[in-house]
Amino acid sequence: MRAGIKSILLILACAVLFGAGFRPRSLPAAAYAATGYSFAGALRAWKESLGPPLPEAVLLDVPVVYQWPEMPNGCEATALTMLLQYYGFAADKLSVAYDYIPRSDFTYTWFSTYGPDPASAYAGDPALFGFYCLAPAVAEGANRYLAEQDSTLRAVDISGADGYVLRRSIAQGRPVVVWATIGFEPLVYSDYSWRLYSDSSVYHPYKNLHCLVVCGYDADYFYIRDPLYGALQIECGTFLLRYAEMERRAVVLSEAPPDASALYPGGARLS
Repeated sequence: MRAGIKSILLILACAVLFGAGFRPRSLPAAAYAATGYSFAGALRAWKESLGPPLPEAVLLDVPVVYQWPEMPNGCEATALTMLLQYYGFAADKLSVAYDYIPRSDFTYTWFSTYGPDPASAYAGDPALFGFYCLAPAVAEGANRYLAEQDSTLRAVDISGADGYVLRRSIAQGRPVVVWATIGFEPLVYSDYSWRLYSDSSVYHPYKNLHCLVVCGYDADYFYIRDPLYGALQIECGTFLLRYAEMERRAVVLSEAPPDASALYPGGARLS
Protein backbone atom coordinates (compact mmCIF):
# COMPACT_ATOMS: atom_id res chain seq x y z
CA MET A 1 0.00 0.00 0.00
CA ARG A 2 2.81 2.36 0.98
CA ALA A 3 4.65 1.62 -2.34
CA GLY A 4 1.50 2.47 -4.29
CA ILE A 5 1.19 5.85 -2.54
CA LYS A 6 4.84 6.63 -3.33
CA SER A 7 4.27 5.89 -7.04
CA ILE A 8 1.23 8.17 -7.17
CA LEU A 9 3.14 11.00 -5.47
CA LEU A 10 6.04 10.61 -7.93
CA ILE A 11 3.70 10.84 -10.93
CA LEU A 12 2.05 13.97 -9.49
CA ALA A 13 5.46 15.58 -8.89
CA CYS A 14 6.50 14.96 -12.51
CA ALA A 15 3.25 16.39 -13.79
CA VAL A 16 3.76 19.56 -11.71
CA LEU A 17 7.33 20.00 -12.92
CA PHE A 18 6.56 19.62 -16.63
CA GLY A 19 3.36 21.62 -16.31
CA ALA A 20 5.39 24.47 -14.82
CA GLY A 21 7.62 24.51 -17.90
CA PHE A 22 10.42 22.29 -16.69
CA ARG A 23 12.77 21.15 -19.46
CA PRO A 24 15.80 18.88 -19.18
CA ARG A 25 18.94 21.01 -19.07
CA SER A 26 20.93 20.71 -22.30
CA LEU A 27 24.64 20.03 -21.96
CA PRO A 28 26.93 22.85 -23.04
CA ALA A 29 29.04 22.34 -26.18
CA ALA A 30 32.10 22.01 -23.96
CA ALA A 31 30.61 18.89 -22.39
CA TYR A 32 30.31 17.22 -25.83
CA ALA A 33 33.79 18.40 -26.76
CA ALA A 34 35.16 16.80 -23.60
CA THR A 35 33.95 13.43 -24.84
CA GLY A 36 35.61 13.94 -28.23
CA TYR A 37 32.26 13.93 -30.02
CA SER A 38 30.82 16.66 -32.19
CA PHE A 39 27.65 16.02 -34.19
CA ALA A 40 28.51 18.86 -36.56
CA GLY A 41 32.00 17.43 -37.00
CA ALA A 42 30.67 13.93 -37.62
CA LEU A 43 28.22 15.27 -40.21
CA ARG A 44 30.97 17.25 -41.91
CA ALA A 45 33.25 14.18 -42.02
CA TRP A 46 30.46 12.09 -43.56
CA LYS A 47 29.81 14.69 -46.26
CA GLU A 48 33.51 14.96 -47.02
CA SER A 49 33.73 11.19 -47.39
CA LEU A 50 31.24 11.42 -50.28
CA GLY A 51 33.52 13.76 -52.19
CA PRO A 52 32.61 17.11 -53.73
CA PRO A 53 28.98 17.75 -54.69
CA LEU A 54 28.12 16.36 -58.11
CA PRO A 55 26.64 18.41 -60.95
CA GLU A 56 22.86 18.11 -61.15
CA ALA A 57 23.02 16.79 -64.72
CA VAL A 58 25.74 15.47 -67.05
CA LEU A 59 25.57 14.01 -70.56
CA LEU A 60 28.74 12.74 -72.23
CA ASP A 61 29.03 12.52 -76.01
CA VAL A 62 29.37 8.76 -76.38
CA PRO A 63 28.81 7.51 -79.95
CA VAL A 64 26.12 4.92 -80.66
CA VAL A 65 27.32 1.61 -82.14
CA TYR A 66 24.85 -1.20 -82.84
CA GLN A 67 25.66 -4.88 -82.42
CA TRP A 68 23.32 -5.82 -85.28
CA PRO A 69 23.51 -7.29 -87.84
CA GLU A 70 26.97 -8.78 -87.43
CA MET A 71 26.82 -9.82 -83.78
CA PRO A 72 23.34 -10.57 -82.44
CA ASN A 73 24.96 -11.74 -79.19
CA GLY A 74 27.84 -9.27 -79.07
CA CYS A 75 26.65 -6.56 -76.69
CA GLU A 76 29.82 -6.62 -74.55
CA ALA A 77 32.19 -6.05 -77.49
CA THR A 78 29.88 -3.37 -78.87
CA ALA A 79 29.60 -1.55 -75.53
CA LEU A 80 33.38 -1.62 -75.14
CA THR A 81 33.75 -0.33 -78.71
CA MET A 82 31.55 2.66 -77.85
CA LEU A 83 33.70 3.34 -74.80
CA LEU A 84 36.93 3.16 -76.80
CA GLN A 85 35.55 5.39 -79.53
CA TYR A 86 34.54 7.96 -76.92
CA TYR A 87 38.22 8.20 -75.99
CA GLY A 88 39.19 8.73 -79.62
CA PHE A 89 40.28 5.23 -80.62
CA ALA A 90 39.27 3.85 -84.03
CA ALA A 91 37.97 0.65 -82.48
CA ASP A 92 35.95 -1.85 -84.53
CA LYS A 93 33.38 -4.02 -82.76
CA LEU A 94 34.28 -7.22 -84.65
CA SER A 95 37.97 -6.78 -83.92
CA VAL A 96 37.22 -6.04 -80.26
CA ALA A 97 35.09 -9.20 -80.05
CA TYR A 98 37.46 -11.60 -81.80
CA ASP A 99 40.92 -10.14 -81.27
CA TYR A 100 40.85 -8.67 -77.76
CA ILE A 101 38.09 -9.92 -75.45
CA PRO A 102 38.93 -13.47 -74.31
CA ARG A 103 36.59 -15.98 -75.96
CA SER A 104 36.08 -19.73 -75.67
CA ASP A 105 33.88 -22.12 -77.65
CA PHE A 106 31.79 -24.89 -76.17
CA THR A 107 32.83 -28.54 -76.18
CA TYR A 108 30.15 -31.19 -76.54
CA THR A 109 30.41 -34.75 -75.19
CA TRP A 110 27.94 -37.61 -74.90
CA PHE A 111 27.19 -36.61 -71.33
CA SER A 112 27.66 -32.86 -70.99
CA THR A 113 28.41 -29.54 -72.61
CA TYR A 114 31.55 -27.77 -71.39
CA GLY A 115 32.26 -24.08 -71.60
CA PRO A 116 34.10 -21.18 -69.97
CA ASP A 117 33.32 -19.15 -66.90
CA PRO A 118 31.89 -15.89 -68.36
CA ALA A 119 33.96 -13.96 -65.83
CA SER A 120 37.08 -15.10 -67.67
CA ALA A 121 35.96 -15.39 -71.32
CA TYR A 122 33.04 -14.86 -73.67
CA ALA A 123 31.07 -18.11 -73.89
CA GLY A 124 30.57 -19.16 -77.51
CA ASP A 125 30.52 -17.05 -80.67
CA PRO A 126 28.83 -13.61 -80.56
CA ALA A 127 27.99 -13.82 -84.26
CA LEU A 128 26.39 -17.28 -84.03
CA PHE A 129 25.62 -19.26 -80.88
CA GLY A 130 26.97 -17.27 -77.97
CA PHE A 131 26.03 -16.08 -74.50
CA TYR A 132 28.06 -13.34 -72.82
CA CYS A 133 31.05 -12.41 -70.72
CA LEU A 134 31.31 -10.38 -67.52
CA ALA A 135 33.35 -7.45 -66.23
CA PRO A 136 36.77 -9.13 -65.73
CA ALA A 137 36.81 -10.44 -69.31
CA VAL A 138 35.77 -7.08 -70.77
CA ALA A 139 38.41 -5.28 -68.69
CA GLU A 140 41.04 -7.75 -69.89
CA GLY A 141 40.02 -7.20 -73.51
CA ALA A 142 40.12 -3.43 -73.04
CA ASN A 143 43.59 -3.58 -71.54
CA ARG A 144 44.87 -5.73 -74.39
CA TYR A 145 43.59 -3.13 -76.84
CA LEU A 146 44.95 -0.18 -74.84
CA ALA A 147 48.38 -1.79 -74.48
CA GLU A 148 48.54 -2.32 -78.23
CA GLN A 149 47.72 1.36 -78.72
CA ASP A 150 50.47 2.40 -76.26
CA SER A 151 47.80 4.20 -74.26
CA THR A 152 48.25 5.28 -70.67
CA LEU A 153 44.59 4.46 -70.01
CA ARG A 154 43.68 1.34 -68.10
CA ALA A 155 40.43 -0.57 -67.73
CA VAL A 156 39.22 -0.55 -64.12
CA ASP A 157 36.72 -3.14 -62.91
CA ILE A 158 34.55 -1.17 -60.48
CA SER A 159 32.01 -3.93 -59.90
CA GLY A 160 30.13 -3.23 -56.70
CA ALA A 161 29.98 0.52 -57.33
CA ASP A 162 26.69 2.12 -56.25
CA GLY A 163 24.68 4.81 -58.03
CA TYR A 164 26.73 7.62 -56.51
CA VAL A 165 29.99 6.17 -57.80
CA LEU A 166 28.50 5.76 -61.30
CA ARG A 167 27.36 9.40 -61.28
CA ARG A 168 30.72 10.57 -60.00
CA SER A 169 32.55 8.70 -62.75
CA ILE A 170 30.30 10.27 -65.38
CA ALA A 171 30.71 13.71 -63.81
CA GLN A 172 34.48 13.23 -64.11
CA GLY A 173 34.12 12.52 -67.83
CA ARG A 174 34.25 8.72 -67.63
CA PRO A 175 31.28 6.82 -69.10
CA VAL A 176 30.72 3.37 -67.60
CA VAL A 177 30.10 -0.04 -69.17
CA VAL A 178 27.47 -1.79 -67.04
CA TRP A 179 25.49 -5.02 -67.08
CA ALA A 180 21.69 -4.95 -66.82
CA THR A 181 18.88 -6.70 -68.73
CA ILE A 182 17.46 -6.38 -72.24
CA GLY A 183 14.89 -3.59 -72.18
CA PHE A 184 15.45 -3.33 -68.41
CA GLU A 185 12.94 -6.12 -67.93
CA PRO A 186 13.05 -8.37 -64.83
CA LEU A 187 15.99 -10.74 -64.71
CA VAL A 188 15.40 -14.23 -66.17
CA TYR A 189 17.65 -17.30 -66.10
CA SER A 190 18.09 -19.57 -69.12
CA ASP A 191 17.06 -23.21 -69.22
CA TYR A 192 20.39 -23.92 -70.88
CA SER A 193 23.45 -24.81 -68.80
CA TRP A 194 27.00 -26.09 -69.17
CA ARG A 195 29.85 -27.40 -67.07
CA LEU A 196 32.79 -25.09 -66.49
CA TYR A 197 36.16 -26.09 -67.92
CA SER A 198 37.79 -25.01 -64.67
CA ASP A 199 36.09 -27.33 -62.20
CA SER A 200 33.19 -29.12 -64.00
CA SER A 201 30.61 -27.30 -61.87
CA VAL A 202 27.30 -26.56 -63.57
CA TYR A 203 26.79 -22.99 -64.74
CA HIS A 204 23.26 -21.64 -65.27
CA PRO A 205 23.44 -18.50 -67.44
CA TYR A 206 21.19 -15.47 -67.50
CA LYS A 207 18.71 -15.45 -70.36
CA ASN A 208 18.28 -11.68 -70.81
CA LEU A 209 21.60 -10.22 -69.66
CA HIS A 210 22.60 -7.10 -71.56
CA CYS A 211 25.71 -4.91 -71.59
CA LEU A 212 25.53 -1.19 -72.32
CA VAL A 213 27.14 2.18 -71.62
CA VAL A 214 25.91 4.75 -69.09
CA CYS A 215 26.90 8.21 -70.29
CA GLY A 216 24.72 10.67 -68.35
CA TYR A 217 22.32 11.35 -65.53
CA ASP A 218 20.00 13.95 -64.07
CA ALA A 219 17.55 13.97 -61.17
CA ASP A 220 15.17 11.52 -62.85
CA TYR A 221 17.06 9.49 -65.46
CA PHE A 222 20.24 7.71 -66.39
CA TYR A 223 21.21 8.17 -70.05
CA ILE A 224 22.23 5.07 -71.95
CA ARG A 225 23.96 4.02 -75.16
CA ASP A 226 22.41 0.63 -75.86
CA PRO A 227 23.93 -1.74 -78.48
CA LEU A 228 20.38 -2.86 -79.39
CA TYR A 229 18.24 0.27 -79.05
CA GLY A 230 20.62 3.21 -79.35
CA ALA A 231 20.25 6.32 -77.19
CA LEU A 232 17.88 5.79 -74.25
CA GLN A 233 16.89 7.41 -70.99
CA ILE A 234 15.92 5.07 -68.15
CA GLU A 235 14.21 6.12 -64.93
CA CYS A 236 16.79 6.07 -62.13
CA GLY A 237 14.96 3.57 -59.92
CA THR A 238 14.48 1.08 -62.76
CA PHE A 239 18.07 1.39 -63.87
CA LEU A 240 19.50 0.90 -60.38
CA LEU A 241 17.21 -2.07 -59.72
CA ARG A 242 18.33 -3.97 -62.82
CA TYR A 243 21.94 -2.97 -62.26
CA ALA A 244 21.74 -4.33 -58.70
CA GLU A 245 20.06 -7.55 -59.88
CA MET A 246 23.06 -8.04 -62.16
CA GLU A 247 25.33 -7.70 -59.11
CA ARG A 248 26.52 -4.16 -59.95
CA ARG A 249 29.00 -5.17 -62.61
CA ALA A 250 30.80 -2.22 -64.18
CA VAL A 251 33.98 -1.20 -66.03
CA VAL A 252 35.50 2.22 -66.77
CA LEU A 253 38.63 3.49 -68.49
CA SER A 254 40.90 5.73 -66.46
CA GLU A 255 44.47 6.83 -66.01
CA ALA A 256 45.71 4.07 -63.73
CA PRO A 257 45.75 5.38 -60.13
CA PRO A 258 48.29 3.98 -57.65
CA ASP A 259 45.39 2.53 -55.67
CA ALA A 260 42.14 1.95 -57.53
CA SER A 261 40.21 1.42 -54.30
CA ALA A 262 40.95 5.03 -53.34
CA LEU A 263 39.38 6.23 -56.57
CA TYR A 264 36.42 3.84 -56.46
CA PRO A 265 35.81 2.77 -52.84
CA GLY A 266 33.86 -0.39 -52.26
CA GLY A 267 35.03 -2.83 -54.86
CA ALA A 268 37.33 -1.33 -57.48
CA ARG A 269 39.96 -3.59 -59.01
CA LEU A 270 42.56 -2.83 -61.61
CA SER A 271 42.41 -5.56 -64.23
